[in-house]
Amino acid sequence: VCSAPMLSDRRFLIVALMAACGALAPIALQIVVPVLPYMRADLGTSIADTQWTVTGFSAALGISMLVIGPLADRYGRRPLLIGGMLLFTAGSLLAWLAPDLNWLVAGRIVQAIGAGAASTIGRVVAADLFAGADLGKVFAYMTMAMVIGPMVAPVLAGLMADQWGWRSILLLLLLLGAAFTLLTISRVPETGSAEERPADASWTEALAGGRLFFYLATLTATQIGIYALISASPYIVVELLGHSATEYGLYFVVLTLGFLGGNFLSTRIAHRLGPDRTIVLGLLVFAGAWAALAWSLSRPEWSAWALFAPGTVLGGCNGLIQPNCHAAAMNGAGAAKGTAASLSGFTQVMAGATGLQLMAWLQPGQVDPGAMVRVIGWSAAAAVIMAILFLLRANTRKAATV
Repeated sequence: VCSAPMLSDRRFLIVALMAACGALAPIALQIVVPVLPYMRADLGTSIADTQWTVTGFSAALGISMLVIGPLADRYGRRPLLIGGMLLFTAGSLLAWLAPDLNWLVAGRIVQAIGAGAASTIGRVVAADLFAGADLGKVFAYMTMAMVIGPMVAPVLAGLMADQWGWRSILLLLLLLGAAFTLLTISRVPETGSAEERPADASWTEALAGGRLFFYLATLTATQIGIYALISASPYIVVELLGHSATEYGLYFVVLTLGFLGGNFLSTRIAHRLGPDRTIVLGLLVFAGAWAALAWSLSRPEWSAWALFAPGTVLGGCNGLIQPNCHAAAMNGAGAAKGTAASLSGFTQVMAGATGLQLMAWLQPGQVDPGAMVRVIGWSAAAAVIMAILFLLRANTRKAATV
């Protein structure tokens, strides 16, 4: 952890800027979704082809997250962070000026590579400045800041597209990228230590002793269930229950508020309980929330609240689990913080994609709430197993110190 007095005084400002840069990834992903029909009509493409502006972005984001961390361990944080922000800005410019869909998708991919770098290195910079339970608290605050942007982005996108056209959204991303690039260059120093940089690939150090396995497995288990809920809920609410898309949007805000509430609770209790106990608490309540969801949807008649009340608790559990998994993974990585950040970030992205795809496979023709309950149930069972393993691991470590 960097202890230079000047850097210590500025570290909260630096982390706030890292949270803003990290928020560019989810904002850039979500903000184009409401304007996909406008893009398709203007560029004269099919729905499937236009979807590549989202799919291509997601794939490039995951790959960027996986690759950038080891590079940050070897070459330092600042040059790669600035490079990522420059790429995001260049990709936004290319997408804004794109004459056709191919150039638009190319710009979105460049955007995603830069956003993935900024998101991953932002966590590494935070881990350079904070450690232990403090890092979990910082990650919780960073996650809260990063969630607010995607909450607002779809609404803002609709307003801007109706007023100035869909390209205005890409111009907004360009301006944000340019502003954050200038702030990064002027305000963020190199936080990594040159003496700690590994001469060789740092994957072995990051995975040493299998410690990281607990956190990657936990992220995988819970994110699959959370994204199954996100994927299935609009179809259940709109097609099965007959509510409007606007009503679904309001219900979804409640889910997001649950996630924010879990992150806020984590900032209050993680310092006292420690990251592992906070994760165990989240895992056990996650299983209980699934049981409540399964019961509420098994009744003959139920409303949207039968889905969203326990769903909000699931989101709150995710707020307890996710930031502490990221923090604990990096706390134990030694000089391989970047590699640990890449592994945990990539795991989260791929687990979410798995949850989305599972729902597509399990209900290809018609809406089936039972399919969602089953997938979340698999996550809940895995959550209980992981909680038991965490507790056994803690008891083993306690016995070894006696």
